[in-house]
Amino acid sequence: MRQTVGCVRLVYNKMLDYRTQAFYERQEKISYNQS
Repeated sequence: MRQTVGCVRLVYNKMLDYRTQAFYERQEKISYNQS
């Protein structure tokens, strides 16, 4: 169970980083579905 939660957090954090970078670099808003 802990490993599953850890993997989900990893994926969520990578998506959040991708969305944050897109906003700061290109002022582009990306939905969770697009990421």
